Amino acid sequence: MKEEVFSFNTQSNAIVDIKGVDLAMNGVYDAWISALGNRLFRWSICSGPSQYTVCRFDPTNRDARYVSYLWDPSDRFFTTRIWTLAYQTIQRANIVIDAIPNADISEAQAENRLAEARFLRANEYFFMVRLFGGVPLHLVPTSEVNSDLLNGNSLPRNSAQEVYDAIIADLEYAQDKLPATRPTNENGRPTSGAVKSLLGEVYLQMAGLKQSNPSLGITGGSYQMAIDKLLEVVNSNVYDLQPTYKDVFDTNNEFNNEIIWAQPNIIGNTFAGNLIPWALRPPNTPGAGSAGVGAFNEWALSLEFYESFEPTDPRRDVTMAYSYEAFNGETITFNQPPFPVFENGITTYDETTGLGFNKWFEGGGNGTNSNENDEVFIRYADVLLMLAEAYVGAGNSTQALPHINKVRNRVGLASLGSVTLENIKQERAWELAGEYQEYFDLQRWGDVEKAMQEGPDVVADYAERYETMPLPSDALQGNGNLVQNAGW
Repeated sequence: MKEEVFSFNTQSNAIVDIKGVDLAMNGVYDAWISALGNRLFRWSICSGPSQYTVCRFDPTNRDARYVSYLWDPSDRFFTTRIWTLAYQTIQRANIVIDAIPNADISEAQAENRLAEARFLRANEYFFMVRLFGGVPLHLVPTSEVNSDLLNGNSLPRNSAQEVYDAIIADLEYAQDKLPATRPTNENGRPTSGAVKSLLGEVYLQMAGLKQSNPSLGITGGSYQMAIDKLLEVVNSNVYDLQPTYKDVFDTNNEFNNEIIWAQPNIIGNTFAGNLIPWALRPPNTPGAGSAGVGAFNEWALSLEFYESFEPTDPRRDVTMAYSYEAFNGETITFNQPPFPVFENGITTYDETTGLGFNKWFEGGGNGTNSNENDEVFIRYADVLLMLAEAYVGAGNSTQALPHINKVRNRVGLASLGSVTLENIKQERAWELAGEYQEYFDLQRWGDVEKAMQEGPDVVADYAERYETMPLPSDALQGNGNLVQNAGW
């Protein structure tokens, strides 16, 4: 059942009590989650391109552009699902933040809800600044309370540094004003651990960008700041790795103690669940819609990636479906024809399609959006690998070893005796494939060009413009103060 939300046709001064604040907060989540496929398009941008990403469409196909760098600023899907919904979420968070000081609620309630709204605002700006560079900073409500801020309300672009400074200010405010854990009925709402994990990632991203892309002018953040913040998460003793890798994603084990922040999904007939498995699972997977429709295999992973794993590493077969049972009971094996007649125009299951994801294995209901699997944004293994990376960046690789080795040992791999950034890059690829990390990792490491040249599906003619996405044409046309990113 969809939660009741505040009517954003109303000015923020109508939020007068705790009920009104919480209804308005539901509205922030409503914009952030979105029933318009927003999350799937975000996934495709964050999770590709990489040297392992495969898209079965021609590169000029709209869906392929999201993983092939052939971004089109005039694409309305691009505009609506990335720029507009991000600013709509920010706008709604601003309304809540503005209203809380005048609402009839306790000081503790005020601090808690302000922290939650500022976390959500910071998360959106962190997403935007990594995609576009500097963007307009909206930190107060606009006069048009219904505005989706499609055109930026005529504000000019702030620098990337200014956006990062605003993100840090929000997260520093929120980090000690949220609970360490949440009851089950609050799954999906941030905790202090989620705030500190995200803040640690912000510091790490800034430190990497200062090295890999100094033209951005980033001066804040450091590897030591990332270490200090991520150690707070580790030393909280709230989180740990699950006994097995598969346990992390089991729908009977949701919000286990490895999950730091996730979006809960439920099985439903229309928009109650997770759309992403529809596009990522191998063709004709059971339950992903009627008679397998929706097991679409739009984006996948390469055979090279599959073969990069140790054969005994369970992450390989949890992540990718080399062999699987189709909805009609037939066993389908990668690269082993003859293949059956698939839905959605697929004629093979081989290098041209890539290996479908197996990480989200819940069959789901009767519609493309109805898969149950939660979307995990931050988990403890990610924190451990970020911490290891920060130690290496700070020149203290010895301190990195226990953290990367804990992740390796969980899947039966031997401990490393020494660690380099290349070890961490590979471990993150194996551990976090398809978890909203790949593209931003490439940016931080300065590896976008490498991914373009080595990937099976991305364009080979690298240009500096591919380090950030273009601003949408609609936003530029509506706001004369915006300037397009160089090269677009």
